[in-house]
Amino acid sequence: MNKQELPSNPILPNEIMYHISSFTQNCSSFAKFCRVYNDDESYDSDDSYDSNDDEFKNGIRIYDFNTLKITYEFIIPDKIDDYYKPTLSPCGTFFVAASSNQKILIWNIYTRKLIQVVKFESNVHNLYLLFTSNEKLLIGFNNNIHSFTFSSKINMFQLEHVYEIPESTGHITCLTQNLAYKFACGTSNGYTYVFNVISKKLVNTINAAELIDSEIQYINFRKNKLVVLSYNQIIICFDLDTNEKSMLQKPRIVNHHLQFYINDFLITPCLNKLIGSYSGGNVRYVFCWDFASGKIIKKMDFELGNSNAFSPDGLKLIRTSDDSDEIVVNAWDLTG
Repeated sequence: MNKQELPSNPILPNEIMYHISSFTQNCSSFAKFCRVYNDDESYDSDDSYDSNDDEFKNGIRIYDFNTLKITYEFIIPDKIDDYYKPTLSPCGTFFVAASSNQKILIWNIYTRKLIQVVKFESNVHNLYLLFTSNEKLLIGFNNNIHSFTFSSKINMFQLEHVYEIPESTGHITCLTQNLAYKFACGTSNGYTYVFNVISKKLVNTINAAELIDSEIQYINFRKNKLVVLSYNQIIICFDLDTNEKSMLQKPRIVNHHLQFYINDFLITPCLNKLIGSYSGGNVRYVFCWDFASGKIIKKMDFELGNSNAFSPDGLKLIRTSDDSDEIVVNAWDLTG
């Protein structure tokens, strides 16, 4: 596996990483959400505000995945202390994030404009933002998922549909999508619902409550395979066509006192493997599971950073360094 370091950028040298938010649909670029400090006199990238009026400003950078070069960046002028759930649209045009004061802010990256503010009634940590592959913006909280579509006539996202989750199955705990115009949500009572964003219909209901006895923490699915991770770290693979299910081997670190957790995972394009990151304290691994046997077939030991994201093709991992003050972005070829 080859490690690549991002060249230093003289325009915005004093920054800290918040998140690697998401990749564009063609896997060619990804977004980084930054906090930029205003103690460097060389910063003058936008004349629309005074660099001395705040201690810091939040910014967005777009990177080319192959070269790790910065292709676009801008500073968010809106005076909000913090942002959560940063999300980039598949076309790379819109950037969405939530604030702690129950507002969702939507920017057009290329015009550098805040085009819309959407209010929500929920704790920000129980809010879920997602762009589907056909550019629908999904906002999920409590038992509803609101679907918005962008209107070029009014330059805003308009509410087009509300997906309702039965209250008996608990509140929404995660939201994810695949590239076949479908998305899935997990609930606090162990249920998973799969919807088609074209027909707006429910296409699959998966009840894993008896198997996991916990809420759904994370979901990933590709074509007919769907994998769920519970908060008690049980991994189950479902076949959406046959309704067959199988449990995957739980990672085990021998002779280590730390509690380890699976952070996220992704089904590979060939549909026969699952790749996931696993960490405990400063010890981090990437595991590879074989679906046929349900067993771990490969363990890769390397540093995961403060923020990590698998590319949509499941073959690479972007991370940030947490062992120095300098922010470094790395690309890892997980097939090597």
